[in-house]
Amino acid sequence: MRKALSLVLALLLLLCMGACGEAEQPADSSSSHAGLSSVVVIESEDEASEEEAPQPEAPAEWVYVSRTGKCYHSISYCSNMQSPLRMTKAEAIERGRRPCQNCY
Repeated sequence: MRKALSLVLALLLLLCMGACGEAEQPADSSSSHAGLSSVVVIESEDEASEEEAPQPEAPAEWVYVSRTGKCYHSISYCSNMQSPLRMTKAEAIERGRRPCQNCY
């Protein structure tokens, strides 16, 4: 009974932390999930075990690129871009783009 209660409480805690983290997404690349690492589930008074909590995926950092440029930008209006494309930073790097010297 105690084990089941501990498991339910651990799951509720994970759900609450996930819901709070999604509601307060920062505009930059820093993640509010960086401090999460594991949850301790107590099975009995003398026995405790650590179970790895599933790591939430870090939110993608969105960047802006022009159709013909070589840089990616943190703001859509940098360098007077007209109708920039929005993609993840990882995608921009894969496509050979480098950070803009003005906005990074």
